[in-house]
Amino acid sequence: MQFGWHGISFAHDDDFGPAVLTGTQSKGYVRLQSGEGRVLQVRWLPAKTPPTTTSLSDYFKRLQRDNRKSPSFNIECTETESGIEYRYSAALRAEGLGLFDDVTQRVFFVEALNTHRTGAAKDLRRIRASFEVSNDPQTWAVMGLHSRLPGPLRVIKTRLLSGRIGLDLSRRGLRITIERWALAKQLLERHDFGEWLIAASKVRGQIDEPKLGRMRIRCSSWSGNSTVIAKVDPVHNQIVFARADYRDPKWEPTWEWLDDGTR
Repeated sequence: MQFGWHGISFAHDDDFGPAVLTGTQSKGYVRLQSGEGRVLQVRWLPAKTPPTTTSLSDYFKRLQRDNRKSPSFNIECTETESGIEYRYSAALRAEGLGLFDDVTQRVFFVEALNTHRTGAAKDLRRIRASFEVSNDPQTWAVMGLHSRLPGPLRVIKTRLLSGRIGLDLSRRGLRITIERWALAKQLLERHDFGEWLIAASKVRGQIDEPKLGRMRIRCSSWSGNSTVIAKVDPVHNQIVFARADYRDPKWEPTWEWLDDGTR
């Protein structure tokens, strides 16, 4: 499955779910946890130069403070061509990587935590192999919801519910809602696709006839435009839609917004 948030994305096992999603494009923190006690987390901060062991000393001191109740806490770090590799042990064993992105001017602390160091190292290798940073478009992906949207965006609201995952996002002149609904087959057995989409997206307007499980609804008024695009994913038994509210026609949703990516 894929995770994407504020321009970062990486692959993870399906049993991970979001525990913390916070921050903005320039500074933030995400934490994913599995039922087995495994943890994946990424922190990011603004930066103008790549990290060194010296420049990261403040972050390492913070780790030490956060784990001050663990008498066995220790940390090791090494500078490599791709970034700073580090590991520490406390209640959990952690493997980490400090990375720098010149385009977005951010430094990332990518970490995997596990009860066993070998398990943390394995999880970190998978993140490292799939970790990407992008500014425009950006991948937004969580719990099976996956979208590629024009960035950067600000998070207004999240909805992480059983059977329904949604994000409300915005930037100047544009507001976007993306949602994933489970049990698509059962929903469409009880409801017409177009009527369901109007009710779920709250966009009433001209309906384009569905083609291969796709549908678009447009609505224009003096206050602006609203367009929703939706597609049925029979493989994962879900419906995904993206609604945009905008004035400039350049922000009308395209089917690339609902790109599945790598799940």
